[in-house]
Amino acid sequence: MFSSRRRRRQRTTTGLGLAVLSAVTIAALLAAAPASAADEPATPEGRGIAPLPSGYESLGDLPSVQAEKPLNDALDALHALYAEKYLAGGAGAATAQADGEPSLDERIAAARAEVERVAGRPYSEIEPEPDFSTDASTTSDSDAQVMAATQKALPVRHSTQRTSYYCGPASVAMAIRASCSACERSRYNSSDTISQTTLAASRYLATTSSGTSMSRIPLTLKRWAGFASRLVSSPSAASIKSGVVNSIGVYNRAVVYGTRELAGAGNPHYNYHYTTFTIDHLIMGYGYSGSGDRLAYADPVAGRWTNTGQSSAPRKTNAMRNTSMRIFTQPWGVVL
Repeated sequence: MFSSRRRRRQRTTTGLGLAVLSAVTIAALLAAAPASAADEPATPEGRGIAPLPSGYESLGDLPSVQAEKPLNDALDALHALYAEKYLAGGAGAATAQADGEPSLDERIAAARAEVERVAGRPYSEIEPEPDFSTDASTTSDSDAQVMAATQKALPVRHSTQRTSYYCGPASVAMAIRASCSACERSRYNSSDTISQTTLAASRYLATTSSGTSMSRIPLTLKRWAGFASRLVSSPSAASIKSGVVNSIGVYNRAVVYGTRELAGAGNPHYNYHYTTFTIDHLIMGYGYSGSGDRLAYADPVAGRWTNTGQSSAPRKTNAMRNTSMRIFTQPWGVVL
C-alpha cells in the first residue's frame, strides 16, 4: 500500500499533475481538497513570469515599455481626476476649485486632451468612458461613490494554477470572471471557453514552461473581453493606489500584479510562500480598503502548495499594504 502510494506521487510530480487534473471536471476541481505538495519538484523553480531578455534588469528598462511611459503618465493624471470626481460623491465636479481656477470637469477635459495628444489618437480608442456602477444594496449614487472611494471588492471565483508555471492563465481567468459575468466565451474566437489551457494558448498569453510574459496580458484581456488595460512597470506605491482604485472603483475591472520574492527568510515574502527560492509570480487584484492603502488579491498557487514550511498554507485570498505591493512588483509591474 505504501509503495503504491509512493509510485502515484512520483508520477504526479514528473507530470506536473496534468494526468490527475485531466480526470476531474472543473466543478470538482473547484470543490476538491488542495493538491498535494508532491505536485511540485523538491525545489520548485518559482517561474511564473517569462524572464527578461539578457541585459535588462527590470520590465521598465525594455524599450517597448519605456515608449509607453508618457501615455501611462498622462493616463495616471487623468485617472486621479476621475477618482476625485466619481469616488467622492461628485462634489465640486462642475464648480471652480477657487477663484480663477478651472473646475474639476475642465481639468478632466484638459487631461483627456493631453492623453489624446500623447497617444496620437482619439480617447475612445484608448479606454472606455468611466463606468461607475451603483451597488444594488446602496440607497443612492452618492452613497455608493463614497463607499467605493474607501473600499470595494469584486466577486472572486478562485482558480488554482494547474502547473508550476500557470499562475498567469489562472490569474487572468480570475480577472476576467471578476470583471465580467458574461465573458465565459472569448470575443476573439467564440468557440473558446475560459480555461487555463485556453488562455495559455499562443493566441492569448502564449504561456510556456518559462512562464507568461506580462506584455501579453493586456492583449489577452482585449481579445477575450474587449477590456482596455495597460502595463505599468515598477510602479510607485502612489501609482498602484490610484491605479487600483480607478480600475476597480471606477471601471469595475480587476488587476493583475507581477511579483518577485527573493530567496531567503530575511527577504520579504507574502501569503505563506516558500522562502527558500526566488519566486516570480502573478496574482489577481480584486479589491481595496482604506481608500487604496490596503490591497486585496487572489493567489492562484493556493491549493497547489500546501506545505511551504510556513505557519499556514497559502490562502486563496489575502491582502497587503500598497507599500508592500510596491516592493513585490519590482522589477515587474501591474496590469491596470
